[in-house]
Amino acid sequence: MVRDRLCASLAASPAVARMTDADKQRAAETMAVLAMLAAVSRDGLSRSGDAGRLQQLQEAALRFGVDLSRLAFTDRGFVPR
Repeated sequence: MVRDRLCASLAASPAVARMTDADKQRAAETMAVLAMLAAVSRDGLSRSGDAGRLQQLQEAALRFGVDLSRLAFTDRGFVPR
């Protein structure tokens, strides 16, 4: 599952290991909001047919190591397509 891979990646990060619990909580909350915004934006752009902006969103997500074209956002979170 996507969540498991993300957790493993974060757990192996020296930068995350140096964070305080409060910093980790803030980072988790920020990532959750960004994930929801990305999913909603992708769905809206897909429905509207705005291929240019959809491509921009996907490229921005890739800079963070997330390939939105390979993920679906469900009531269980992100899952592989």
